[in-house]
Amino acid sequence: MEGIQGILERVSFNEEQTNELLSNLKKEGLVVGVEDLGRYLRQKGVVVKEHVGRKRNYIELTPQLFGVDFHRSETLKQFFSEHLKMGKIQFIPDSDEKRLKSIESSLRMARKRASIGYDHSYMTIDAYREFLLTFEEKKQKYFEARDLILVKWDSLVSNFKNVLRSTLEELGAIDREELFAMICAKLPTKEEYRESFYMTLTVKAFPVAENLEMFDEKIRREIEKGMQGEALLVMYEIVGNALNDAFLCVSNMMKSVCEHGSIQNKTVSGLRTTAKRLAEKNLFHNDKIDSIRESMVQLSYEKNADVLLSEGECLLAFIYGYALELGVDSLLDIGQSPLSQQELAEMYQFLE
Repeated sequence: MEGIQGILERVSFNEEQTNELLSNLKKEGLVVGVEDLGRYLRQKGVVVKEHVGRKRNYIELTPQLFGVDFHRSETLKQFFSEHLKMGKIQFIPDSDEKRLKSIESSLRMARKRASIGYDHSYMTIDAYREFLLTFEEKKQKYFEARDLILVKWDSLVSNFKNVLRSTLEELGAIDREELFAMICAKLPTKEEYRESFYMTLTVKAFPVAENLEMFDEKIRREIEKGMQGEALLVMYEIVGNALNDAFLCVSNMMKSVCEHGSIQNKTVSGLRTTAKRLAEKNLFHNDKIDSIRESMVQLSYEKNADVLLSEGECLLAFIYGYALELGVDSLLDIGQSPLSQQELAEMYQFLE
């Protein structure tokens, strides 16, 4: 899928579609026009970024540096498989490193899933509250993984030094005592390693143009134009992401029905969960997204496989066609669709 920046130019100049997306908010008195969009987004959500990391100590060291075949002995193979990754010698064994990286990665993925726009960082207030619970769980697991390493710290240090010394001897390294001392000097102390761990969140309000009176009129107009453009971009991104959620869910439903000949409980749950998420993401009270949501709920109660597939095709085509009209079709994961883009486009024309 194309990134959101790839649709910026198309979005910025499509005044008709922009007015349509804002129409219900205007009717409800929530915004007057594009100039209010940033303030509306600020009221509805926050921008969230995680910060996670720890002390990592590397030394560039490869077996080729010593001109040896590291497969020639079990000791060498053990050392390089456990402690050498991407040309960097690591003190923490690979199994522990993978556990830590998995938690770090899962936190980033959780933030992306909770977000609805602004480069996967803007989430609704309710979504943020739920994400905060996930964050606390990840943080607890992260520091528990750290503490497990600290419990065996002395053993890790001793084992690493023993294997390192044996490896340097087998490699026939020149000045191996000097090399041994240099590598060991890079190792953190137990306290340094413990204190290096961090996992925090930065939560900010959506940016809007404020305190512009300090600038002259020309600069003020440019700032306002830039902020409005950014808010517009986020609006289209939110709508595109919501459409993609629906598109993926319906695609998965159709593939599951084709495979099993009926709708499975897991698929029913997926349709209803995604429909609920669409309601939460529909910040702009979009009638078409609401219609898509209602259709998904109806599909979750349907038992006839032929009806599910037929209605699913129509719904996929409608989602694709609407995304195409808005210029956010590049945000759809078309590769997951059981129908081609041409088939979807032709069906959408028929639906119109």
